[in-house]
Amino acid sequence: MHGGTGFPVPGRTTTEGTARHMKLHLGEMKDWRKPLAVTATLAACVTVAASQADTAGADGRPAVAGTARHVAGHRTCVSYHYTEVMTKLETNGTPGVDVPAGFESTWLDYLYPFGTRTGQVGTATGNMDIVEKRASDGHGIEYQYELFHLPDGVFTAQSAFDRTSVIDGTWITQPVTGLTGRYQGWSGTWTWRAVPGADPTGVPDFEDKFLICSH
Repeated sequence: MHGGTGFPVPGRTTTEGTARHMKLHLGEMKDWRKPLAVTATLAACVTVAASQADTAGADGRPAVAGTARHVAGHRTCVSYHYTEVMTKLETNGTPGVDVPAGFESTWLDYLYPFGTRTGQVGTATGNMDIVEKRASDGHGIEYQYELFHLPDGVFTAQSAFDRTSVIDGTWITQPVTGLTGRYQGWSGTWTWRAVPGADPTGVPDFEDKFLICSH
């Protein structure tokens, strides 16, 4: 996730050339900048007790353990809280705090229950690029696309944001759209931040919070 955050990335790979067209698990994504609308009314969710039965998909497969939520109209929401750990990073330049417009990276991360680095529950693959330097303050504007692969389906998040927020550890919220499995046709939000100091090598982990609802 969030390649080239400005934190040291020992043992990771840096390569010359473009990273934008990384072939992800679902194949090469085309027109990945297309805006995705979030239509779920998340504030109306009412939390109820969660179990594997509560979070089972429509096909009967058990979902990743989370909190099941139900709203009027027979809609269902799930929430997840993960630690995201970077395992591989490739860039077209040198990672750092102040990277230039045109900087790009791709990554492979592992997802674990929050606060742990054991019991992996999924993976995340993504790519980003710095689309511009904002004239008013010189901040880089980052566009990020990420795919989350869980045992019961795949969902994606993509949007642009001020890269300084990543460096500062500020919470960032991006829209989520379900692609396959139980999440197909669902939408919601992904709220995340960098957590410096979680890794003894100096590479930050990321705290992820998802809220995804059916229609």
